[in-house]
Amino acid sequence: MGLLGWLFGTGKGKDLKSTPHSRCIPRRPIDELRERVEAIGHPEYPFLHRGYSPGSRVLRTDFTGFVIERLKTGVLNPICTLMGSIIEANLGVGIGSSWIDDEIRSLIKDPSR
Repeated sequence: MGLLGWLFGTGKGKDLKSTPHSRCIPRRPIDELRERVEAIGHPEYPFLHRGYSPGSRVLRTDFTGFVIERLKTGVLNPICTLMGSIIEANLGVGIGSSWIDDEIRSLIKDPSR
């Protein structure tokens, strides 16, 4: 399967992992984090603790280091994805999870918040 097939889940042929080009595709930090906690996290919400109801939003581990590294580099999308994944387990009263993106981005604009 080629790159487009891998990205869009279509196509036939060789698996992308078996091609030399697979080393050229950078892995997203959020995907690496998800893989590290997937086996120990909640089956539906891997960033959350499997021993608690997802609605409680009890984290599987401390993600502070991950967040700090992203803030240092100014790359906020992985933080937004992480927080959105945590919030989606308990959206509250119709608020959704998109509000967290604005909150995270405002931290960079005004760190005193």
